[in-house]
Amino acid sequence: MTISKTQQVISLLQAGEVLPALRISKSFRFGITPEQKKVLNLGYECLIHPYIYRQLGKDPETCINAAVLLLRSIYADRL
Repeated sequence: MTISKTQQVISLLQAGEVLPALRISKSFRFGITPEQKKVLNLGYECLIHPYIYRQLGKDPETCINAAVLLLRSIYADRL
C-alpha cells in the first residue's frame, strides 16, 4: 500500500520532523493557494540556507515557524 504525500507530511509533522515535511509539502500544487505555496517554499529554503535569507533581511526562524504553522492549520483536523 502506498502512503500519500499528504499522509507522509502529517506523519512527519506528528513526529516533529519539520525539514522532510516541508521538503514534501513545498511541491504541493493542489489544495493550497499561491500565497501558501510561497510560505512553504520560503520556510523550506530558510531551513536549508538560513545565512542567505539573513543577508536578504529575512528572519529564517520566523519564516520556518510560519510554514510549520501553516501546515499545522491546513492539517489541523488530522493531527
